Amino acid sequence: MSFRKITTAMINGKRWQIGFGFTGKTNGKVDQGACRYYSRRIVIQRRIKGRKCSLIDGAIHELLHAAVPSLKESVVDEFGELCGRVLPKLLAAEPDGISIHKPSGRAKKK
Repeated sequence: MSFRKITTAMINGKRWQIGFGFTGKTNGKVDQGACRYYSRRIVIQRRIKGRKCSLIDGAIHELLHAAVPSLKESVVDEFGELCGRVLPKLLAAEPDGISIHKPSGRAKKK
């Protein structure tokens, strides 16, 4: 089983690897993503025929599982789908095209 790490992220104080690879199957169908708590890996299946979600909502879905493991699957699904609809529209409306900004760090205290 290969895994191609794209990045890492701190989630709840622990470093997670995020990347592409085989995610496994549920009910005979290839999963679109997987949150593997034991190895702290978020795996996104890159190519799936008849994919129901975008890369954005799939990644957000798995990130939310990692950040808040107690959430019901229906809540995680709904939030991932919402982000998958809203974020591409915001990025498309960005005056200078798609812009990737690194976080500036901690929010400034008022």
